[in-house]
Amino acid sequence: MADSGTEKEMTCGEYLSSQRDRLAGIGDLSTPGAARKAEECLANIYAVSYQMNFERREPPSPHRGPAEHEALDRELVAELSDGLRHKARAFDGITDDPRRLGQAVNCAGKGNGFSLIEMVNTAFLAGRTQTGQKNAPEAQPKAEKHPAPAGQVL
Repeated sequence: MADSGTEKEMTCGEYLSSQRDRLAGIGDLSTPGAARKAEECLANIYAVSYQMNFERREPPSPHRGPAEHEALDRELVAELSDGLRHKARAFDGITDDPRRLGQAVNCAGKGNGFSLIEMVNTAFLAGRTQTGQKNAPEAQPKAEKHPAPAGQVL
């Protein structure tokens, strides 16, 4: 996604639309390889939505237009998309479950993509919490943690 200088500068809104079109073109998400293609589109939609919501290039001013009209930061989007898929593996629990993948595709088609950011972050944090619980020692019953002191029973 590096800018070669000859590429037309794309707006965030144009990029978002192109990724949504690619996602819609996948069709049946249960076909071999479709989930990974969807994951790539979802990561790109997440990344451009992140730029539009949190990393605006234009500083706040009364003349700043909508985020959708702002120039796409190709480096930011590529780096974030790659990190989501390969480092954080934020989509692993989503692409493995057809119901959750369908929900993610539905979220990605709404508004500026913020609902996808929320869904992915919630799923990612839930997965980390479950992993932490699996690695934690079994909880002891309350009585074993704090045994009653020895002595006379009243």
